[in-house]
Amino acid sequence: MKAYILAVAGAVLFSAVVAMIAPSGKMGKFIRGASKLLILVALLAPVAALVQERSFSLSEGDPVPTDASYLEAQAKIASQREGEEISAFLAEEYGISARAEVEYDAQTFSRKKVAVKISDFGIIGQDEHIDTMGKIERELEAKYGCEAEVCVEGTA
Repeated sequence: MKAYILAVAGAVLFSAVVAMIAPSGKMGKFIRGASKLLILVALLAPVAALVQERSFSLSEGDPVPTDASYLEAQAKIASQREGEEISAFLAEEYGISARAEVEYDAQTFSRKKVAVKISDFGIIGQDEHIDTMGKIERELEAKYGCEAEVCVEGTA
C-alpha cells in the first residue's frame, strides 16, 4: 500500500512540475496530456492487477505504532478529570468529602481501578458509613466498569 501511495503521489508531483515548465503551444498540451495519462495509469494499477488475477494487498508493512507518551499523558488527564467528577458526585449525592483516583491502562485506554479515600463522612452516624462505603463501591463499579475500592483515609 505504501508503494502504491508513493507512486500516485510521485506521478501527481511529476505532472505538476511538467505542467509548470511545459510550453504554451501544441507541444505543451501534448506533454500535459501525457502527464495526466501517467497519473491515470498509476491510479488504475490495482485494477490491472486484479484483472490479471495477481494479488494486490492493501496491508503491506507493519501496523502503525502507537505514541505511548501521548496515550500516557491523555490517560493522566482523563484520570484527573474523572477523579474530580467522582469527588463532586460524592459531595453532592452523599455529603462526603473524598479524594478519588482513577487508574488507567494507557495502552488500551481503559479504566483499571477507581480508588476513593474518604476524609469526612459529613453527618452520617458512626456505624452507618460501612453500608455507605459498600453502596458507593457498587455504584462506581457499575458506572465505570472496573474494580472500585472505597476506604477511609488513613486506613488503607
